[in-house]
Amino acid sequence: MPKYKSKSKVKRGQALQNYWQLRNQRKFHSENLGKDPSTESNALHSSTTIAKTHVPFGVAVDEEIPLPDITQQQDNILPELIIEKDQPETGKRNISGRRIVDIKYFFSKLQEISNHSPYNCGVQSLKIVGEKRVGLSSKFTLECLMCKGKFLLNNIPGDLKKNTESVAGASTCKEKYIVSGDLDINTAVVAGAVSVGIGYSQLDELLSAIDLPMMTEPLYQKQHEFVSNAWEKALGQSMQEAAEEEKRIALEKGRVTTGGIPIIDVIADGCWKTLDFCTHKLFEDIQTVHLHAFGNHTNCKIHFCNRRQTETESVPADFFTSSLWQRICFIINNIADHSRSLVHDVESNIVECFHSIVAKLVGGKRVNYSLRSGYQARCSASAVTFNTKRKPTTILYKTIVGKSPKGRMSTFDNKYRKLRGLKKRANYKKPQKTCDAITQNKDYGEQSSKPDVGEDVLNLMKETFLSNLKKSKEERTWIERQTILQSESSEWLELRRSLLTASNFGKVIKMRPDTICANIVKQLLYKINIDAVPLQHGREYEKKRYNNYLCKKQWI
Repeated sequence: MPKYKSKSKVKRGQALQNYWQLRNQRKFHSENLGKDPSTESNALHSSTTIAKTHVPFGVAVDEEIPLPDITQQQDNILPELIIEKDQPETGKRNISGRRIVDIKYFFSKLQEISNHSPYNCGVQSLKIVGEKRVGLSSKFTLECLMCKGKFLLNNIPGDLKKNTESVAGASTCKEKYIVSGDLDINTAVVAGAVSVGIGYSQLDELLSAIDLPMMTEPLYQKQHEFVSNAWEKALGQSMQEAAEEEKRIALEKGRVTTGGIPIIDVIADGCWKTLDFCTHKLFEDIQTVHLHAFGNHTNCKIHFCNRRQTETESVPADFFTSSLWQRICFIINNIADHSRSLVHDVESNIVECFHSIVAKLVGGKRVNYSLRSGYQARCSASAVTFNTKRKPTTILYKTIVGKSPKGRMSTFDNKYRKLRGLKKRANYKKPQKTCDAITQNKDYGEQSSKPDVGEDVLNLMKETFLSNLKKSKEERTWIERQTILQSESSEWLELRRSLLTASNFGKVIKMRPDTICANIVKQLLYKINIDAVPLQHGREYEKKRYNNYLCKKQWI
């Protein structure tokens, strides 16, 4: 026998010894009493006691132990009793917090349980003694304090065991995610989290604020995988329907190839890289548009103009030095700056609408959803929303369950579709919001900082700008006479934006070689209007003093 034995084995061995000892004592006592059964019966009932002993299986039972007469020797027949202390009951798990329930199902089941016995065992006699959870789905164990009956009650319809097995298994059969003809609560929660642009951590924080239980991360990933597959299936169906509609429209308009294949327009992403030579050619063509329009064909390309490059029309020479021509050149240069986005004769409003839906579902690109097909699922949901013009959860429900949703989901989707229909009307006016002060946004509008152009485009812009400044001696003389009044001349106001005047020449010539010229350029181009009192006085009385001077000079 080993030196050390566990307490359970020691107690079981002692119980076996006591059992066989009591059995031998009973046999020995019956032989001493004789063959009279009445005597044996009276002796047994007259001197009996109740002792707590142990059976071989360790279960405590009540045994009637016959004792001999008090005149006999009792030392060898007294049983060896074991004194045990009552073990305290293990503390039960505290069931607290809030739960999501199907009110109609929960109330009907509660009514059935309340009428379980004819002893008036109502709801007041029920007590929650246990709970089994799988995510947000719970199964409560209720016990009646009067009849000691136990009952099971779910917070939502369905079998909790079946849901647990479907999550633990590798199958993605949609029937396992449908409970009583409705979408499983855990699947619905994950679909809603993806639709509003949050993930597992944000959902956990949200449910903790509401004091609701949270599903485990493996369960969330399993539900997310199923939701992703369902959205991809819905996306395939919507894309197929859209392709059939585009094909029908192309055939009606007669847009087919020589082989009879319909031609369908596809709007690509505006951020795709385009070929550089296309950008350069478009930039050069835009720079010659205004010259071509006013009869100067010296810079026209062969594919752009059929006239001879040396052919010019009779346009007054002073027109090309006027403020109007300078304004036209400024507008054309601004259009040429956007040649990169004007290579294709399309606009990307539809693409940007799709991008806005993707940004909403990914939470504004604040979280990296590129792992575990998270971003792919959100892009699929965005495409489904864009094609069907409905909420993604509605399409997901219809794809999995096979019927349209009811209740709050249906009401919310109808409200969304109604509001979308109102916005498409021609007489729709967006509600205006009043604010105390209108502040300009530095990222939008005319005051926003534009992105830098490419180095090749910048070199072309430099060459174009310097070529426009080249003037002949006669043109310089004419410009000098036309702008002699400075602020009174519209030509001077337009030309000074491209020239360095005498008042600003000193600032530039005194700059150090290592000084950045960005601030001076901004000051010259976007100079703040200083409305001081002396300047106002000068602008108001300068013309009067000049006229008075001319009058006095004539008198002299």
